[in-house]
Parts: sequence; C-alpha cells; structure tokens
Amino acid sequence: MIETQSVGRDITERKELEEQLAASTKEIEDLYNHAPCGYHSVGSDGIYLRINATELSWLGYQREEIIGKKHLSDFYTPEGKRQLNEQFPIFLREGEVKNLEYELIGKDGGSRYVSLSATAIKDADGNFLRSRGVMYDITERKQIEEKLHKLAQEQNAMLDNDLIAIFKIRDRTIVWKNRATAQIFGYGQGELIGKPTRALYPDDQSYQALGESAYPVLKANGTYRAQLELVRKNGEKIWVDISGALLPGDGHDSLWMMLDITEIKKQQEQIQHIAHHDILTDLPNRLLLADWLDQAIAQSGRSGHLLAVCYLDLDGFKQVNDHFGHTAGDMLLKEAAHRMQASVRSNDTVCRLGGDEFVLLLTDLKEADEHQMVLERVIAEINKPVRLNGHDEAKVTASIGITIFPSDDGNSDSLLRHADWAMYQAKKLGRNRVHLYHPDLP
Repeated sequence: MIETQSVGRDITERKELEEQLAASTKEIEDLYNHAPCGYHSVGSDGIYLRINATELSWLGYQREEIIGKKHLSDFYTPEGKRQLNEQFPIFLREGEVKNLEYELIGKDGGSRYVSLSATAIKDADGNFLRSRGVMYDITERKQIEEKLHKLAQEQNAMLDNDLIAIFKIRDRTIVWKNRATAQIFGYGQGELIGKPTRALYPDDQSYQALGESAYPVLKANGTYRAQLELVRKNGEKIWVDISGALLPGDGHDSLWMMLDITEIKKQQEQIQHIAHHDILTDLPNRLLLADWLDQAIAQSGRSGHLLAVCYLDLDGFKQVNDHFGHTAGDMLLKEAAHRMQASVRSNDTVCRLGGDEFVLLLTDLKEADEHQMVLERVIAEINKPVRLNGHDEAKVTASIGITIFPSDDGNSDSLLRHADWAMYQAKKLGRNRVHLYHPDLP
C-alpha cells in the first residue's frame, strides 16, 4: 500500500488582492481612457507611444493606426508644426511645457483647438524616455475669444474711425476721444485729453446753452441730439450733428458722437437760397417776397410807421430784348437790379417777380411822401444807358406804381394788386414816372 501526502496553501487572500489590483487597474485604465481630456506619451522622436481613447476620438483613428506610426505634429496645421518644431527641443532640454495652444486636425479634416501641457520622464542618468502629455479641448473658449476679438475689432472700427468724432466726457471734461476728432476739430493726439469741452464752443453762451438743454435729458436716461455750431482749433466754425447719452456708473460720464455737417449745411443754405432767390439777378423772388411782405406789414402795424409797396416795370425792355437778343436782355436786367439795390436804403428790399417786373418794399417810413426821394434815385439810375457789350448801349426807363400801408389797409395780395394797378396807370400817363394808388378812388 502506497501512501501519499499533499500539502495545500490557502491563497484566497492573494486572489482577492489580485482581483482588487485588477479592478483598480481597470478603473485607472478607464479613467485614463475616458477622461474629459486627451492623454498621450511620445518618444524623443515625437512618435506616439501611448494615447487614450478621448484623444483617439478627437483624431478619428484606431489605436493601432497611431501607436509607433504617427508623429505628434501629423495632426497640426503648418503653423502648429512650426511652433512644435520650436518647442520640442526646449521640452527635451527643460523637461516641461505648459499651456501651448494648437489647432488639431482630425482624420476627417475637422479641427479643434487644444491646450497642451507635458512633462518629461527620464531615466536615472537623465536620459529622456518619453513624455507625459495632457490636452484640453479649448475649442469653445477659442470660438468665444474669436467672437469677442471680432466684436472688439468691429467696435474699434466704429469708435476709432475718421468720420464720426466720439468723446467720453466726465463732468464736461474730455477723458477719451477717437481718431476722427483730430480730423474734425484739428487737434493733435492727446491735446484735448483733460481739457474742458468749452474748448469746442465758439463762446460761453453756446457752451452754457448746450449744458442747460442737454444734461437734464441725459439725467432722465434719454438721448440728446441737436445740430449746433462748434469751433476748430484754428477758430474756424463748423456745424456738427451731435448726440449724447449717459454711460452706466455714477452719472458723471457721458458719450458723445459728432458728425461734421458743415458741407451739408452749406448745401442746404444754397438750396434755400436758390428756392427763394431769382437765378439771374440773385434778388429775392416771389416766394420770399410774400414772406417778407407779411413781416413788413406786421412790423408796420407794431411800429406805427408806413410801408410803401412799389411795383416797377422797365419801359422799353422788350425792344432791347428783340433787337439785341436774350443775352443782352439778361445783362440789362442784372444791371437794373444792381442799380435798384444801390439806390434804396439798407432797410429796403428789392425783389424780382419775373421778366422785367420788380417789387420794392420801402419800410419804416415816417411820412407819406418819404418814398419820393428813394424812387427818384431809382428812376434816375434806371434812366442811365447800359453798355451791353463792347460798343452797343441800351436805354430803358421805369414805370412805378405805389401803395402805402396802412392807408391802403389790405393784406399782402391786395397791396401787390393795388401797386400793380398803379404801375399800369403810370404807363398810361406816359411812362417813366411814379403813380400813387389812392384807396378812395375806384
């Protein structure tokens, strides 16, 4: 009979430790692979040695396509490769890089921005073995930064332009200005900073008036807008369209935008002038006459002084026009207009209705016959020959009808009709004379 003896050892505890170690290893591997960041290791040649699942998903490759085959720079843009070529030798030498930003290009051509930090693992002799790198996806942050950068550029383009002057004002003192202020107001860089805005106004009155009208509006959280005259550094006056608003804060800061509208104002004035003046003689036309006659009637009523409305027609003008032509006729009309203006007083008005018909408003007369001296000068000047060109001369006379307000107590239309009627009476009586309208006569 053969006897056998076996010896057994309880390895339960070891097995449990192995299982715990395997579980921990699996857990660590899971954390490594599925962390919300990319992990990798590369050798001294930049070839991938390890890579986690997160970074693989960013690149769009399988692990076996990367490990030992792909270089870190294979997934960078040309600019990224240039930066890596600069940084990698530094990393090998110093053993650490932090927060390097790259654009990462995946297998499908898609891109994301990452921030890379890495440390070097070296042997006992200090020789480089591999890197320990971590990447964070900063695409969303980059997109926000780009949007903010673009917005800042757009805002800067709007603020620092050459067309609209923009000032930041604190308690009516300039604390910031844009580039356009130099072009519009003629001041050099930094000249206006710290100066009171009074420097932009032609006088104290306009400066005070703007403050009184604008700042109550601003304090009520409104926007103030107006057109006013300001002054350049050299003293030249300019028109600006100005708008201001209170800035958030303690209520002392405001932002003002000013557009130079001087040329627009000039054009508006030219248009207004053309609309209210005769193109040939530059005298007030029928439209402006109606307005001024209404004002003259009102002024006469207030002052108690007399107003003479005189209707003048050039005798013989048609014959000059027919004989010498329209150009000569125009020359005659301009010269007649000039002579009439030179003959009346400074407070009188000469208007052209059209053709050879003119109206004279003689205002602020103290006596009824005070108009006679003025009209005698007018007729005397009209009677003088007019040289039309190098050798031709023409001679015309003037028939004038006149009515006196308030003896003729009518409105502007009736006064003009009565003066026109009186002018025709002057022509009937032999021309080159003045005929007075009498309200009591039929």
